[in-house]
Amino acid sequence: MVLQLDVLNDKANETLNKLKRSEGQVRIIYVPPMTVSVHRDLTEEQEKIAEKFAPELVKIKPDVRLFAVFNCSIDDLKDLDTQPAEGWASVPDDIELPEGLFKKTFEGGLYAAYSGIESVESFRALAEWVNESEKFEVANDGRPLLDECLNAYHQLKSGDLRGTGEIQGDLLIPVNRK
Repeated sequence: MVLQLDVLNDKANETLNKLKRSEGQVRIIYVPPMTVSVHRDLTEEQEKIAEKFAPELVKIKPDVRLFAVFNCSIDDLKDLDTQPAEGWASVPDDIELPEGLFKKTFEGGLYAAYSGIESVESFRALAEWVNESEKFEVANDGRPLLDECLNAYHQLKSGDLRGTGEIQGDLLIPVNRK
């Protein structure tokens, strides 16, 4: 009976893994060009600036998008806790930013998206899925790896800038059509 249970567990795990890597879970999306405010590292001082800026931002841009940004290739991605990263928030083109934040133009493009836990392993699994795809390949054109917060409005409105509440996110890897 134990052997039969192990076989059933293995079969269930195999099925779940196929579902996780199926076309229904990984999506190809277009991330539009946008102007973003950038902070390099959320130090205590920058956190205070962001806390003052966030309520104003959600008033004028309720469709705000938040990203953790890794300016490296998937091969160069190491431990996310020590990986140099930027924080981006989409902003109106004509907004004046507080001192300590600066504007950047993001060109956008096609990305493979996967709703999952931010980890190097998850990024690599997504890249593997893309590389096994018949239609797409990982782009090595300088676009960054992204982790988008999917409930940015709520996070900023609640003042939870460090993401201690319930956060949903998409891991995004730049892709090109084959």
